[in-house]
Amino acid sequence: MDNFLDFDERCVQLFKLANDYHAAGLSKLKIAKLLSVSRQTVIKYVGGDFEALCRKTLRSSIDAYHDYIVESLESGISRKDIYYRVIAMGFKGKQTCAYDYMNKLISHYGIEISIYKTTSAEAIQIKKQI
Repeated sequence: MDNFLDFDERCVQLFKLANDYHAAGLSKLKIAKLLSVSRQTVIKYVGGDFEALCRKTLRSSIDAYHDYIVESLESGISRKDIYYRVIAMGFKGKQTCAYDYMNKLISHYGIEISIYKTTSAEAIQIKKQI
């Protein structure tokens, strides 16, 4: 799975800043004020395990189909077809959830998609080569 889904960006930043400030000798109370978090949060991040604190959990059941969705979008399959295929694979979520997730992936990976039904996957690949 891609790094995009593995770690929460805000937690990674917080973990790094809290540990950097602590290494520089600042008190945990001062770090909490600088980062606008509680002192308990600073204690958790300074003494904690990076993997356990910053790794994302599956926030949506569609995360399990991430690789398939990315491959399908890149090959030019429509979002509607992808949705029906992941339904067949066992996804039980609603269409809006799936479309929102696919739109996030399209934006993150810079995937060019066909908005119109008449554009084929081959036409998209030719356009990419030009």
